[in-house]
Amino acid sequence: MQVLRDLMTLSKFGIAVFVSLTSAMGYILAGGHYTDRAFALVVIGTGLVSAAAGAFNQVLEYREDARMQRTRHRPIPAGRMRPTTGLLVGSVLLVAGEGLLIQCGVFPPIIALAAFLIYVGIYTPLKRLTWWCNVTGAVAGALPPVIGWSAKASPFTHGAFIIFTILWLWQWPHLMAIGWMFREDFERAGFAVPDSECGHRLIARLVLLASFLSWGVTLLPAFYGLTGKSYFFLAFMAGATYVFMTYRFIRQPTPLPAHSLFKTSLLYLAVICIGLMSFQTW
Repeated sequence: MQVLRDLMTLSKFGIAVFVSLTSAMGYILAGGHYTDRAFALVVIGTGLVSAAAGAFNQVLEYREDARMQRTRHRPIPAGRMRPTTGLLVGSVLLVAGEGLLIQCGVFPPIIALAAFLIYVGIYTPLKRLTWWCNVTGAVAGALPPVIGWSAKASPFTHGAFIIFTILWLWQWPHLMAIGWMFREDFERAGFAVPDSECGHRLIARLVLLASFLSWGVTLLPAFYGLTGKSYFFLAFMAGATYVFMTYRFIRQPTPLPAHSLFKTSLLYLAVICIGLMSFQTW
């Protein structure tokens, strides 16, 4: 059981499941159906590539993880797994995920590999240099729904751009909340945090702006015929709540608003994804 728990931790299983949900959303919005063979392939394949990225990230950062309270019990820094083993597991997950996505067309494996390389090759090393690495990391996090979309339709369409933008903007308040909750851990590990008052104010304003823009973009699927009118009202209320919780945190950056924003961000994304998939005709 410990081995299974370690593998789930190494692959960031919870994040991989969330990524799979967003790829499912993209596939359904592009005109696909749950019963399609490609649906299962793209959802599982995207999840496996995400798990591979999580494993590679932990191999590259195991020394930093050992310095942080929230990550020091992960399998590699805790000594239960060798970095080479983590690298092997990540490689197997990547090959398996890409193997499934290749069966879905030309674009899904290419986009998935791009997301993997951005996360592992750009975002991960930049974390030691600047908080703005999250802008790049958010790109990797916004590509999974496009992977799902590209398994059914061309990724060079307004629909693919809308769902990418929804995920990209959503991550700004989400990552800000995480950065604040664990800022002492991040500093201890040598990761960059907003360390100046001016820098913090600038980032806070941009994050609040991102929440407003995210609210607006989540309404666009109803206007472009990607979903029904019921979704519009759901997205309007959910987006308003997300903006309010972001504003509350920006005005009062204390533990309770930060945790509330973090939890709200996860619920908000789940509501939007499920709403987009469920309210396509009414």
